[in-house]
Amino acid sequence: VRAVLYGDAPSSEITHEYEIAKNAYLSASHSVAELQPFHMLQLEVFEGFEELVQLLLEGLTIVFAEDIGYDMPDLRELAPTLQDRIGAFDVNAVGLTTLKRLRAYTEDVRFTPEKYFALNKAAGVVCNWVRAVERYGRAHEWVNPASQSNTHQSLDRVREMSRNPIMAIEQFEAGVRAIKAQQDAAYRTKEAARSEIQVLIKQLQQSNIILNALTPEKVDWNHKLQVLQESFSTLVGDSMLYAAYTTYLLPFSYAQRCTILQLLAEMLAESGILTSPGFALENFYATLDQGVGATYTQH
Repeated sequence: VRAVLYGDAPSSEITHEYEIAKNAYLSASHSVAELQPFHMLQLEVFEGFEELVQLLLEGLTIVFAEDIGYDMPDLRELAPTLQDRIGAFDVNAVGLTTLKRLRAYTEDVRFTPEKYFALNKAAGVVCNWVRAVERYGRAHEWVNPASQSNTHQSLDRVREMSRNPIMAIEQFEAGVRAIKAQQDAAYRTKEAARSEIQVLIKQLQQSNIILNALTPEKVDWNHKLQVLQESFSTLVGDSMLYAAYTTYLLPFSYAQRCTILQLLAEMLAESGILTSPGFALENFYATLDQGVGATYTQH
């Protein structure tokens, strides 16, 4: 390719391909010449393989178009004279149009010698010869300066056609590099997200430890809140009884204090101020010890 792009065509690589194609054609022609008459008779027996027979007959018709025309003959009619036609065939005279038409058959995965050798030897040898004609003719087009391809196409055109695959490869490699860069960026993002997730997991674990440590406190807080809610309706009345007791009733005896407190509770009830049933200082002090004394003191 380098020789075609920057030097004079044909290059050493093309010359080497020409030699290989030439040897392959000579070998295929020799194989056809060695076929026995009963091998050629086998070409007439293809029951159940009409599709392969059709491909082989079409390929032979294209090769021998100048002799037999493009009206496709029957393979039984072509078989008896096929060896003589192949022996007298001038492969150097194959035109570019014929090569282009043959290329469609050589690129067909069904048109391979292996498939035809499975039918019989003659079919495989003839298929191999048709493929060898196309390969040799294509190489000859490149090597021969007087060929139709080299006559009607300038070297600049050849170089331009050769550069396209190289440019396509460069674009493909650039695309691969861009995709690799995207993958590297995605990998870095993934690693950063993974590190952040690890930090969040640790924070969650610490939060769970703190919550578990506060569980007993929550039970105690709920109990104190329940006590406060239950005593809230009588909080004002009990505070007034306590204030009256500590301020005015200390000089009296215990029995007198209890009587006076009962009278004060009845007076407060008449005013719509509730007090705890059976209010006593012992109960009031016990309530203070349960954690609501600060609220009583405020009132």
